[in-house]
Amino acid sequence: MRQLGVVVVLVVVCGVSASCVNTCIPGKTEACACTDGRVGAQICRGNGTFEPCSCTASQDAGRDGGDACAQNLNAPSINSRFIPGLTWRLAPGQKIGLAAQVQDFDRDPLTSAWSVHAEDAGRDHPVPNTIISPIGPQTVQITVSEPGRWVIELSVSDGCRETSHVWPIEVLPAKKLPFAVTDVVCCDASGRAFAIGALSANVMRLDMDGGVDATQALPRLPRRLSIEGSRLVVAQDAYVSFFRLDDFTLEAEWPVSFAVRAAIPVGDTAWVYGGSSQGLHLSIDAGTVLAQSTAERVDLGFVSADGGWLVVSASDTVEVLPSRAGLLRPFGGTQPRACNNLWATRDHSRFFTGCGDAWEISRDGGLSYAGTLREQTTLKAVTELDDSSVAVSYVSSVTEARLRIVNGSSLAVRSDFQVGLQSSDLDEVLAPQFLLPASASGVHALTPDPINDVTWWQEF
Repeated sequence: MRQLGVVVVLVVVCGVSASCVNTCIPGKTEACACTDGRVGAQICRGNGTFEPCSCTASQDAGRDGGDACAQNLNAPSINSRFIPGLTWRLAPGQKIGLAAQVQDFDRDPLTSAWSVHAEDAGRDHPVPNTIISPIGPQTVQITVSEPGRWVIELSVSDGCRETSHVWPIEVLPAKKLPFAVTDVVCCDASGRAFAIGALSANVMRLDMDGGVDATQALPRLPRRLSIEGSRLVVAQDAYVSFFRLDDFTLEAEWPVSFAVRAAIPVGDTAWVYGGSSQGLHLSIDAGTVLAQSTAERVDLGFVSADGGWLVVSASDTVEVLPSRAGLLRPFGGTQPRACNNLWATRDHSRFFTGCGDAWEISRDGGLSYAGTLREQTTLKAVTELDDSSVAVSYVSSVTEARLRIVNGSSLAVRSDFQVGLQSSDLDEVLAPQFLLPASASGVHALTPDPINDVTWWQEF
């Protein structure tokens, strides 16, 4: 969305021997009409009245000429894609790129200056610990480290007139993981989570204070994590690894004939799925295949409802199957849409889809619609906080991301936060992709920043 610059041309015309009374700002120069048809200049006195029009300057007076600015009727204009009325949220040290188009109808040479300051302080009082790195004409990369509400200002001058444009920002306190998280699960008995990144063949244990306290190497690049009981499972390209949660040590590791998209343990077995109609039921101890599957599964979730059900996204629909029997269970009525993702909650016997819909699974595997979190939204993350609360992260537009804590049964809103951090080109907001439970019914929000290969960590 673009915001067009507006150029306003103001010409004040006065006679040769008369001035425009009580209409000017002291020290300001305005154009005036000379008797020979030329344009002269008049300067506003301290009492708010103009001096007589000066018509001695040549039409071709240089920029250093005394009346050069009399020929300058147009201020520079600044065009920006920034959406009016929007304050962008940043993490301390997050790099963002800003670009603007400037022009001057008088074709005067322009100079520009960028600054970051408090809105009421002015650019002579810059925010400390700020880095402004020019990368092109009226294009910069800016890093602000001080939390607070600030404005980024671009000032453009043609030597006579100046135009400014501001981008309001808010720098929120945040921690930073040194890699872009691609999946994270919670938690072991000590409340620690486990995470993987796109560029590292490792699985990391997080100390829930924004740091990594242990790392285990993997045979291949990881794709997906899951936790069930006392095990952590890591799905990889042609491998699946099982770790014990209590001491974060490797229990078993088995190669498979396809790139694993998802795996979830159920007792001493695991359901392992890939693309292109590949899937199997695997013995964790022996690595033997107990059953084959022919339906393509993209995403997996586990719902505990008196015996347990696997919730499987197949293309853009959802299937439910008993976790032990491994048989697809058809159901009638409305077919849920997965909308490219789903999250299952263990305590509430339900799952959420990427469309924002909630579905309930009964004891016999029946399925019923349980409500919608909000119309026309895209869910990014879901996590259970306690026996009665669920936290959800969603976006409703490229500029709005929210985090809500809702009642796990009724979906009634308990808390609502505007969240998200600014993308590097100001085109969209980076919404939290992962949520982890925190103490006192709070929530940790993890927002990966793939361009800078970091993950911002905030607590709400």
